[in-house]
Amino acid sequence: MLNSLVKSVCPEFPSDRQVRATGDKTLWYKIPEGTCTLYVPPVKLLKVNMVLLNQFIEAVSAFAIRNININDLYDWDNLYCYTYQGDECAQGIKELQKAMNDLVASDIETKGVMWEGNKLLAIGFAVSENTSYAFYNIPEELYSQLTKIYQNNTIKFIWHNGKFDCSRLKYLCNIDARIDHDTMLEHYVGINETKGTHGLKDLGSIYLQAPPWDDELDNVKRNYCKEHGIKLKEFTYDLIPTSILIPYLHKDTIATYRLHMVFQKLMRPESQFIYSKLIEASNAYKEVELNGMRIDLEYLEDLEYDLEQRLKVAQETLDAVASRIWDPFKYSQDTGAKCKPNEKFNIKSPKQLKWMLQRVLGYPVPSTSADVIEGLQEEVASGAITNKDAVDFLSVIGDVRKISKYMDTYISGFRDSLCNDMRIRGTFNLHGTETGRLSSSNPNMQNIPRDKTIKNLITCTPGYKLVQMDYSQAELRVLAILSGDPWLTKVYQDDKDLHDAVATDMFGPDFNKEQRVMAKTINFGIAYGRGPGSIARTFNKTMSEARAIIDKWYGPMPKVKEYINNRRAMASRGEKCITPFGRERHFIVTNDNLNHIQNEYINTPIQSLASDFTMFSLVEIDKYRKESKIDFNIVTTVHDSIILEVIDDSKIIDEVVRKCTQIMATTPKKYLPEIKVPFKADAEVGYSYGKLEEWKPCEV
Repeated sequence: MLNSLVKSVCPEFPSDRQVRATGDKTLWYKIPEGTCTLYVPPVKLLKVNMVLLNQFIEAVSAFAIRNININDLYDWDNLYCYTYQGDECAQGIKELQKAMNDLVASDIETKGVMWEGNKLLAIGFAVSENTSYAFYNIPEELYSQLTKIYQNNTIKFIWHNGKFDCSRLKYLCNIDARIDHDTMLEHYVGINETKGTHGLKDLGSIYLQAPPWDDELDNVKRNYCKEHGIKLKEFTYDLIPTSILIPYLHKDTIATYRLHMVFQKLMRPESQFIYSKLIEASNAYKEVELNGMRIDLEYLEDLEYDLEQRLKVAQETLDAVASRIWDPFKYSQDTGAKCKPNEKFNIKSPKQLKWMLQRVLGYPVPSTSADVIEGLQEEVASGAITNKDAVDFLSVIGDVRKISKYMDTYISGFRDSLCNDMRIRGTFNLHGTETGRLSSSNPNMQNIPRDKTIKNLITCTPGYKLVQMDYSQAELRVLAILSGDPWLTKVYQDDKDLHDAVATDMFGPDFNKEQRVMAKTINFGIAYGRGPGSIARTFNKTMSEARAIIDKWYGPMPKVKEYINNRRAMASRGEKCITPFGRERHFIVTNDNLNHIQNEYINTPIQSLASDFTMFSLVEIDKYRKESKIDFNIVTTVHDSIILEVIDDSKIIDEVVRKCTQIMATTPKKYLPEIKVPFKADAEVGYSYGKLEEWKPCEV
C-alpha cells in the first residue's frame, strides 16, 4: 500500500532509496544519517489527515530528487550564534557589518501580528549557513543604522514571508527594509503551490532535517495560557523569556538562509520569472498595506445603529416564520442533538439550520454555506422552489445572515482593525491561493459587498479622492487569448459589449433582458465548469433546454469549446497544468474528483493570468508613483481592480488616471507580445468607495 502511494506521488521514484512508515512522530520525514531511507507516517493516518498527506507528498517528492549520496544534511548542534542587547547592540551592529557577505537572511520577532499595539522584540541576521546575529532591546537611535544595512544594494536579503517583517519594521520603527528573496514564495511558486504547506518549521523539517526548534516556545505558550486562564490566540510573544525567544530567532534566520540555498537548486526553472515578479509585488504590496484605507468612523457608528434596528426586525420575522416549522423534539429525535423542549431555533447553529432546510425542502442540503443558501434563493427567485414554508424561510434567513455578517465583519471587524490614524490595514496574501489569485485577510479587503451602505465605510483622506481602475472582463479576454477563438477575439478588437454580442447571436437582435442575463451568466460561468444542471436551476429550464442553450452559446466560438474540451482531456491524461508565466498546479486524480480537477484545469490558467496581469500592473503603477513623485498612493486592490488615493486636483487626477489605465491596458501585451486581444481599464472617482462615479476627463 505504501509503495503504491509513493509511486502515485512520484512515478519515477529512484530504486536506490526507500520510504518506510513508522508510528514514531519524531522520525517522520527524517533521513537517518548514512541511510537512503525516508520515514513517514502510517498509510492509515495519511488517508484521514490531509495535512499529513500534503507533507508526505512533499517529503517524498523532495527525497526523490535530492542528492543524498553526499552529506547535504545540515548540522543543527554546532551553530555560531551571537546575541546583543541594549547598549551592546551598537558594537554588535559593527560586528555584523564586518561579517556580512553578499547574501544575508533576516527575521524579526514582534509582540503579535497586529499593526496597532504591537512592538518589535528582536531582529536576527544569518550571514552564512551556520552563523547568525540577534539583537533585542535595541535603542531607537540605532534604527537608522539598521535602515542603512537593509538599504545596502550590495547585499541580497532573504526573508520567509518578508512582506510581514518589512511592513512591521517600517510601521513600528520606521526602519526601511526590502525583500530580495523570500523562501516562502520560492516554495509556493517553484516547488509546491498547495495552501497551508509554506510554514518555515515544516519546510525546515522536510528539507533541512531540522529538529522541532519551536517545541520549547510552544510549551511556554501552552503552559502560560493554562496557568493564566487565557486562550492561545490571546498569547503574545513578549511573554516568552528571551532565553527561549532569542535561540528560536537564531534558528529561524539560519533555517531561512539554508532553505534559500536548497530551494534555489530545487525550484522548477520555468518558475523563475513569476518568482521574480512576486518579489517585486511583495515590495509593492508592503507599501499598499502600510498605506491602508481610511474609515469614516462617524458613519460607521450611524450604520451600526441602523443595522441593529434592521437586525431586530429581521430576527422577529425569522422567529415568526421558524415557529411554524421548528420542532425541538423532532430535531433531537432526528439528529441526536440535545435540545430543550422550549428552545427556539438558532440560525447560528449549522446543525439546526441544516435540519430546518431539509424539513422545508423535503431533501437534505450538502451544507449551510453562503453558496448553497444563495443557490437555493436563486431557485426561489426563478420559481423552481414554490413551497410556501421554504420560500418564506429562505427569504428571511437571507436577511438575518446578511445583516449579521455586516455587523460582525464590517462593523465589529473594521472597528477591531482600526489603527490610530483611522485607517485599516489588511494583509494581501501572494501565496494564498493555488491558482495564483491574490487573497486578503485581517480584514479581507477582497470581499467588500456591493452594498453601498457598506462600501461607504471606506473613504479617503481629507484633500484626496479615491480612484478605482478596473479591468474590463479580464478573465473573458484571457479566455480569448488562451483559446485563440477568432470570433471572441474580434468582439474585443471591435470594442463591442460581449454580453450583447453573445445575446444577439443566441437570441437575435431583439433579445430581452432575461436573455442578456442568461448570456452574461454563461459568459462568466462556462470557464468555471458551469454546466446544464446549473443553468437549468438558475433559469428554470429543463436539462435538454439548458444543454441546447450551452450548445448555442458555443456556436460562434468553436475554438473556445475545443480549448475547454482539451483542458478536460489534459486532466484525464495527467498532463501538466501550467500557466504561460510558469505557475504550476499539481493534482492526484481519482475517479471521485476527476470532474472537479477537469474544471480546475480549465479555470486555473484563466484566473491565474488575469490575476497576474493585475499584479504586474500594480508593480508598474508603483514604479510610476515613485518616478513621477505625484501625490498619490495605492491603497488596495480588489480582484481585477486597483484603487488609489490621489490628491484632489482635477488635472493631477486626469494625469494619473490616463497613465495608470494605459499601464493596465498595455501590460498584458508587454509580457505576452504575441497576443491579439486588446485589454481595457475603466476608471471611477469619488470621495467614498460607495459613491464612485465614472471618470470624465477635464475639458482642456
